[in-house]
Amino acid sequence: MGTSLDHNDVKVTFFGLDFGLARMIGAHGFNNPTAIRDRLFYAWNLILHKEKNKFDLQKAMQIRHFETNFDWNANRNLSVPIDGLVVNHSYKLTENEVVQYVGSYKDLPGSGIGITFIIESFNKLEETAYIWVATFEIETKRVISTTRKAGLPGGLGIKNYWANAIHKVIIGLDRME
Repeated sequence: MGTSLDHNDVKVTFFGLDFGLARMIGAHGFNNPTAIRDRLFYAWNLILHKEKNKFDLQKAMQIRHFETNFDWNANRNLSVPIDGLVVNHSYKLTENEVVQYVGSYKDLPGSGIGITFIIESFNKLEETAYIWVATFEIETKRVISTTRKAGLPGGLGIKNYWANAIHKVIIGLDRME
């Protein structure tokens, strides 16, 4: 799906990281699924908020009217099942699965255009994060565009290691047209 739509006068809300479909690949890199869900999912979203200058989606996509709402996904991420979160095999979402997933969102706050990063996987075996960037109409949940991006992790500690992969995805995004 492309990204050609005139968003200059439309408010865009970034909902942060959605781990609802995510898999952490490589048990040696993800040895505590409960801590991943209960602490790290929130910490990865929080770092986007605390380090706005580094994780500047507004600048990367050149969005004029921009706001964030990380609470919506942060609350949803707490209900991600622990069983099956960490796997030792490949895992890949299809664009159709992403579109259907966004269409199932409930109680989205606000209006205008929404953007969320649907985490497909943090893959320790490949040393790569795979993230679907989904742009959609908040009121109807109609997906405007999806794109699968890959980011290479790096840094000390599990939080910073994968946060750097998210950063690389953000700086690799195209202007929102």
